[in-house]
Amino acid sequence: MADIDVLIRKEDLKKTEQLLFQMEYDYLKLEEVVWDDFGIDHPIQGQANLIEWYKANHMHLNLGSQKAIKNLEVHWGIARTASPFTIDIEGLWERAWAKEVNGVKPWVLSPEDLLLHLSLHDSYYHHLELFGLRPCCDIAATINQYRGHIDWRQLGIRSREWGIEKYLYLMLRLTQEIFEAGIPDSFLDSIKPSSFNDGLVIEAKKRIFHKKTERPAFKGMRYAAEIHKFNPNDNLFQKVAFFLRRLPISTEELASRYSLPASSKRIYFYRVVRFISLLLSYARVYVPFFLYRLRHGQNERSNYNLDLWLTSPTSKK
Repeated sequence: MADIDVLIRKEDLKKTEQLLFQMEYDYLKLEEVVWDDFGIDHPIQGQANLIEWYKANHMHLNLGSQKAIKNLEVHWGIARTASPFTIDIEGLWERAWAKEVNGVKPWVLSPEDLLLHLSLHDSYYHHLELFGLRPCCDIAATINQYRGHIDWRQLGIRSREWGIEKYLYLMLRLTQEIFEAGIPDSFLDSIKPSSFNDGLVIEAKKRIFHKKTERPAFKGMRYAAEIHKFNPNDNLFQKVAFFLRRLPISTEELASRYSLPASSKRIYFYRVVRFISLLLSYARVYVPFFLYRLRHGQNERSNYNLDLWLTSPTSKK
């Protein structure tokens, strides 16, 4: 374990801070730069400003104590607000279970929500690269612990509502093939993505067993890791629409991104700056992508590369 994670309600963040400060916790030092969802670094000066940015745009903050837990992640969500997914945070609390541990009853995620969280965390956020086989062990242990209590139908419905069906399918299939975890075949068949290629399972197994895989997703593509900015299987109109949907943001959010007062007249200038920066950011991904497609055609095998598949959410949030 690298840290301890706790989930709180966002409205309880201030109260949580006060309690932890009384217990001699403090925020861990944050780097004075943040990465937004357009791949551009925005430097934010000062620890206090960084903490406020995380509270407004992220899903957790890290605190630590020399006398207790060195790295405590306080979460108010399991995905960033700007993520392409629709996570039902209030539903997590409504469905949570009170489970007795050492004489106390902390709330824990319901079995279905825990499986969704484990699947999304390792596949989308970490590309199966960071924890090896352990997430599949966690999923297998969860299924074994709650055997007979998992509502597979609701699990499938919720995965579609959240927009993470493909990630759930990949992680459950890996777990089933490696550990024979007792996942119903009919359930796996019901959530199998139409775009899924069985070669992805082979690549995923190589990765979690730390064997070398072919990268990058597109040979000669300079910014392969940023392909997540659009779904490569969408048509041109859908790609342009995806770009245009990123433009309208509130005055308050724009002011926050560029460290301006919300009442500043420079806001109008920075709307133009934002448009140009987005255009440049997307162009460096789109141009090599379309050049590659023109040279190699639509059916190039690398379309099914694991990284490309993992970083192309199907959610239309």
